[in-house]
Amino acid sequence: MKRISFWIRKNRWTVITGMVLAGVAVLAFFSCGEGRKANPDSDPDIFDLALWKNPPAQFRPCFRWWWPGGSVSEDELRRELELFRDQGFGCVEIQPFAYGLTPADLASDPEIKTVGSGSFFRKVGAACRIARGLGLTVDLTFGSSWPSGGPFIREGRERQLLISSLELSGPVSYTGPLPPVIKPKYQGVLEMMMNGMAPFSGEAELVAVTAARVVDPGRVPVEIGEMVDLSDSLSGSRLNWSVPAGDWILFAFYENGTGQLVMNPAYPGALTEALILDHLDRRGLEEMITGFGEPLAANLQDYLGGTLRSVFVDSFELVGELPWTAGFLDSFASRSGYDLRPYLPLLFREYGEVKWLEAAGPSPAVYSADAVGERVREDYEKVRGELFRDGFILPLLEWAHAHNLQVRLQNHGGFEDFLEGYELVDIPESEGLYAGGSYDFLKLASSAAHTGGKRYASSETFVAMVQDPQGLTRDDFYLLAGRALSAGINKIIHHGYPYLYQRTDGSRWYPFDGAYAPTFGMSSTFSSFSDESHPVWPDFPELNAYIARLAYAFSRGNPRSEIAWLYPERVFPDLIATSSQGFSAGQGDTPVTAALKAAGLTYDRVNRERLTGATVVNGKLKIGAADYSGLLITGLQAASPELLETVEAAARAGITVAVLGGLPQRVPGFGTDAGGDQKVAAISKRLAGEVREVAAPDELGEVFSSAGVSSPVLTVEGKLPFLLNRRVLREGEIILLFNESGQDLAENIKLDIPGRKASILDPQSGEKAGEQTEKDSFGRFSFQIRIPSRRAMVVWVEK
Repeated sequence: MKRISFWIRKNRWTVITGMVLAGVAVLAFFSCGEGRKANPDSDPDIFDLALWKNPPAQFRPCFRWWWPGGSVSEDELRRELELFRDQGFGCVEIQPFAYGLTPADLASDPEIKTVGSGSFFRKVGAACRIARGLGLTVDLTFGSSWPSGGPFIREGRERQLLISSLELSGPVSYTGPLPPVIKPKYQGVLEMMMNGMAPFSGEAELVAVTAARVVDPGRVPVEIGEMVDLSDSLSGSRLNWSVPAGDWILFAFYENGTGQLVMNPAYPGALTEALILDHLDRRGLEEMITGFGEPLAANLQDYLGGTLRSVFVDSFELVGELPWTAGFLDSFASRSGYDLRPYLPLLFREYGEVKWLEAAGPSPAVYSADAVGERVREDYEKVRGELFRDGFILPLLEWAHAHNLQVRLQNHGGFEDFLEGYELVDIPESEGLYAGGSYDFLKLASSAAHTGGKRYASSETFVAMVQDPQGLTRDDFYLLAGRALSAGINKIIHHGYPYLYQRTDGSRWYPFDGAYAPTFGMSSTFSSFSDESHPVWPDFPELNAYIARLAYAFSRGNPRSEIAWLYPERVFPDLIATSSQGFSAGQGDTPVTAALKAAGLTYDRVNRERLTGATVVNGKLKIGAADYSGLLITGLQAASPELLETVEAAARAGITVAVLGGLPQRVPGFGTDAGGDQKVAAISKRLAGEVREVAAPDELGEVFSSAGVSSPVLTVEGKLPFLLNRRVLREGEIILLFNESGQDLAENIKLDIPGRKASILDPQSGEKAGEQTEKDSFGRFSFQIRIPSRRAMVVWVEK
């Protein structure tokens, strides 16, 4: 013992240093949770097979958790959160509302309508505390229900522009009143279908008075010609106008509130007090922050940026005769360079602009004037999109980041350019209901994440209009999850679980039960009622582990797509997903999408602005944070000279550019500088010799392949039966192979990817299903791979 003590004294600095290092190691071990490595996102270029097999909670699906407002108890919150953890979920998204609750329920339970109060946030805090102890995270809907709004919205309520008209024949001197305010057609339709609108108010502010000469009253839409502003002919509320010869229409335009209400919210007070905010005016969001956001931050400060990860904003299901805001005319003039007043009639549609009605197709225009109407409309939509961005998205991000919160947001249904809005937020979110949940639509959110340098893109999944809310089968769950993951989504939001609540009639509450919450006057409902009674509930642990492995793998490294495909529109047309015909491979695919899939070519959609700023770096087309080997342009009717010059420079730098549908001959908008159309026509003429014009979609694979832009996964027949998703890491490359079809597939594949070893990983088990180190004479790995119907396999090629 003396010799040991002597040695310790003699080598005391060595001993002390060793003890410190050991202490640091122990701390590091326990700080990583259960002895694992640190947060996988601290070095996302590493693909760890141990984490692949047992992914951390952050990669597991999130459960949308519907609350009956604030009527929840801590004991039941604990039971359900433990249940979610045991079923393999990694987070919950709390959505508190009164959907599917009857007037008797609301009258008998005052706790329901408490959302936004101190007592409500204390219950959210209890859920966060329990979730933290279980290793789960929490997202919270920014308000109650959707779209965003509440009883605190007053000055910043949603606005619209109304149109009234009077037919006059000249020459005549007209001295009389203006056409009065009239109720728009869409409001009558919605009042018959749903309770989402307050009674129409005739209170409105006059914005403009114009007139237009009728060219052809028999046409639909009515064709008009000369358009004039009559503001100088007003005397109070009366007009003094010398009507020229011919048939004319006198227009009066009025601004008022839409009266759109939040869908069945659980705020205190009457439903008619919960108004939608004006997304085009920052005042609306500021009232939302004051009424809901600041109480949230004050009551939940212990969880912000930790257990409480983000605020969630659902899709923008907005309505209006013509979406408007105070000062729109001035904003338009400063941004577009001309006065909109004379052209206002050209903007109106027969049934206004109503998200729910547009799912059946856009409402037709009421008036036309050759190509002028289309071009003025382009300017109008661009300006309102910019106001939406500046008045809602950007200030919401500013507030959230100031409180260490992320914003997870569904940008569809609103007025901002879909791709730009997705790219701005922290986690862009798609959904399986909008646009039928098509692969093309899902690609918008993931593409924006890729060009915006965002690691995650999420999707509200397992949702469709159905007759049976528990009707989705096990294969349906795998198909819908696989479609989203193959489209680049790597956070799955499961829709959803209703808090255990009993209505006054004794029935179990499900928000979208058709008998209690009819959808648009029909008895249909929405999936999925995913509680313990769902037939697929016992399979959720295995399903969630499968999803988590794929979410982990396909959030590693950086995305890799061969093709940048220009999406020239600002929005994506809607079509509600329904399971009436079942779910099948390729639902909603365009012929171009099908052709790219068959060729094994992955793609991202990019908007005009992003493409205009693209450059060529090291032989790749760099767009934002992503790069591509080829560019695809389809359906481009108008383009700025700057965009076409970028395309021309890319083509001359060696980027393969394929064009389907011809090159544009005009600039977008009406207020563009003189000579813009001629510039575009001249550049397009030059471009014709630089690009590869394609006659039909099925030629695309050959066009790109012949230029060296091809799939890394090759088959004997040339057509790939699987959907691909790719990530490139410092250590190698990961490829998802998803069998979307309804039958098992076996295929001989070759991997045109350099590396020392290729492994096939099974996400169902987490195990290796094959490994190959030998290559053929072309340096390719070969496998015979079998993928069950609606399942996936993963290829991991190590450098």
